[in-house]
Amino acid sequence: MISRTIEPLQTILFDSKARVTPLPKKKNPKCCIKCKSCKGCKCKKNPPVTVQPRKVSPTKKGRFVMEGKDVTNHYAFEPVVSVNPFGQPHLEVMATKKKSWRIGEHVGNSGKIGNLVRINMFRRTAGFKIVKNGKPIEGKWRAHYWDAWRSGQPDYIISVETGGKHYYALSAVRARYGILASFPSKRSEPRLRIETRGVMTDDRDPWSGPPKPLADLSLSVRGKAHPLYDSFWITTNIETVPWEEGYKMPKTNPGEDGEYYLEDFGETMTPSEAKKKFKSEKLRGPVGSEKLFLQLAEKTQDFGEASGWIKGGRLFYRPGAKHLNEAMVTGYIMEDADAFFHTHPRVWEPSQTSPDDFKVYHGLFTLHGIQDHFTVMGDRIDWFRFAKSNRNKPEEIAEVVTDFEQEIEDVFADAEMDHVDETDGNAPLRDRTKAIVKALNTEIPEYNVRFKCYQMSPEQITSSKN
Repeated sequence: MISRTIEPLQTILFDSKARVTPLPKKKNPKCCIKCKSCKGCKCKKNPPVTVQPRKVSPTKKGRFVMEGKDVTNHYAFEPVVSVNPFGQPHLEVMATKKKSWRIGEHVGNSGKIGNLVRINMFRRTAGFKIVKNGKPIEGKWRAHYWDAWRSGQPDYIISVETGGKHYYALSAVRARYGILASFPSKRSEPRLRIETRGVMTDDRDPWSGPPKPLADLSLSVRGKAHPLYDSFWITTNIETVPWEEGYKMPKTNPGEDGEYYLEDFGETMTPSEAKKKFKSEKLRGPVGSEKLFLQLAEKTQDFGEASGWIKGGRLFYRPGAKHLNEAMVTGYIMEDADAFFHTHPRVWEPSQTSPDDFKVYHGLFTLHGIQDHFTVMGDRIDWFRFAKSNRNKPEEIAEVVTDFEQEIEDVFADAEMDHVDETDGNAPLRDRTKAIVKALNTEIPEYNVRFKCYQMSPEQITSSKN
């Protein structure tokens, strides 16, 4: 399988009303060590910090501000990114410092303090849903019996990016330290993040082991299922920690390396392997015909993602494992195929073609010249076609694959957020995908694809399930 699990973040770290509230200084049970007061600590607390995204900042640059002073890129002690039961985002810090030798240690990882970790808020308008027992939550609910009651879907959750993957927390993410980092050259939000190093742990103690996801709740991000955590820590000095048996550190995404890119997309199955891995049936119509679209729609599953190829007038297909929301590509590529398709699970609808899909389609076109690609969903089918004249040499893309794939993520995020803002999120998803494709074609010279959407009628949707 191609390890391209990075989900795009169509997010804004905090909105213009969000505030960063500092944590109180640690108190001695009897007397404060610093101010010596035995009737409650009287030390001066850090004032609130306002987080200003680019859209609301008077300087037109995203920044962190404390009492009118820009504290962007300052070192922060024990930051806590949280969302309360009412859905309001907060950032709390013990203290901040403009110049610290620890910033250099963080940038160079000289102390081997751990993997790079970036924390930000993830907005519901970007396309996530909290799911319980296969259905999006509605009405009143709570993650634990001791929690306060919540109502409906939250406006925000917390996203953590590390090792090429994203992890999501419902309530809080805490870190031993953090940089109030800004990424002004980034094409899309979030341009403000808390950046730290370390590994995910259950609590502040680095010996506590990895966190455990919530048992009854999961997260759906544009049709993709992810574990959902209540809260966890990012702790440092991870190389000295004797982890529990079987726990693996997050690994860097191999898809961002040129050699892995050529290897992942280049290897094809032998005829005997293809016969073992795929079923086949005769095509009912040519590429682009209604008969073919409806034939592909029949491969959609309630759970799991089916995938396959079109070659020599036949449809080769492989049902997806019901417990996995991913389509196997590496090791399953059919030589001389004319087209590729994969499905999205019906239970995660509505969904849309994702950045990972766009990466895979372009990789198959670049390495194998496969021009036609289909994202098959419960109510419609997205059809993408690359022109032969726009094919790049594989080695040229491999040389810049890290930047190329990141640019796909960024352009996707910008285009989607712009479309959501313009339409208030009420336009059909096919229109959103059309806007995203237009942006990809306009802003990325190496990406040029045509897009059409086949929207099924209610009767066709019903018949495709039989």
